[in-house]
Amino acid sequence: MNITNHQKKIALDESGLEFIIINLDIDDSTNKIVNFCIIQVTGKPERPVIKYDSAHGYTHIHKYYTSQKEPEESEKPVNFETIREIRQDIYENWKKYRAKMILKED
Repeated sequence: MNITNHQKKIALDESGLEFIIINLDIDDSTNKIVNFCIIQVTGKPERPVIKYDSAHGYTHIHKYYTSQKEPEESEKPVNFETIREIRQDIYENWKKYRAKMILKED
């Protein structure tokens, strides 16, 4: 199995302080996602707000803007459609997630 890593940083606003990082490991022979991590980052110093990943073999969510210690499991499969849905969720809700993070820190 030959795995290629693809990384991308996407700005959420013009400040340069709000962005997401997408990290995909793709099996070149099947063109399927083997592992992924998508994280919303805010501020200076940079800190994570929400992270979706498949590090344990299944999709789960780390909500750093809550006091929740353990990741929340998701039934979403590890595939390109899930990646599209996660990106859409962050694009639509990043300001709300960031506001909750700021409230938690105060």
